[in-house]
Amino acid sequence: MYREYWELTGRFELARIYDEGKKYLPSLLRLNKILQDLGMKEHDIINVFELAKHKELENLQWKVEYLRHEVNMLEDEKWKCTKS
Repeated sequence: MYREYWELTGRFELARIYDEGKKYLPSLLRLNKILQDLGMKEHDIINVFELAKHKELENLQWKVEYLRHEVNMLEDEKWKCTKS
């Protein structure tokens, strides 16, 4: 019924988008909720997709883990120095 209304009111593109994405609608709505909860804006999402397209996300995840490890080691070293 909505689709017919959209066509009658000249919203052909909305009807086309709905037809193309209706099987993915639950996933798209869930993704939209996640993005809203994270407070991500359009430019943030585009940046993430660009990183993913160039296979940089995995590299960045590795770097984050490496730097976390380095920070932990430096904090341990600092703690040992203050206890001496």
